[in-house]
Amino acid sequence: MRKRTKHIDIRLTSEEKARIDKNAKNCGLSTSEYMRQLANGYEPKTLPPLDYRELKERITDLYLEFNERGERQYADWLMETLKEMIVAISPKKRGGIDGDHKNMACS
Repeated sequence: MRKRTKHIDIRLTSEEKARIDKNAKNCGLSTSEYMRQLANGYEPKTLPPLDYRELKERITDLYLEFNERGERQYADWLMETLKEMIVAISPKKRGGIDGDHKNMACS
């Protein structure tokens, strides 16, 4: 884990602080991690609803079942669908340039 030793103090209105805290919470991030992602050019996304997570788990289970049965065509299609869903909620670099998303997802 990185050792973070630098600290930044900024002045905000109550409304700005509340908005930042709310946005961080909606992404499932601490305020510090939310601000770090913004500083690194990412746009954190809000967590998907629970239904999304359940759907992701079901697609993964189906993928594993089709793969186990040797039905690669269906397994591959499900994996591609799952990847598209994950990309849809992954944080993106501002300006449309994707970066290294490891440890950056709001999930």
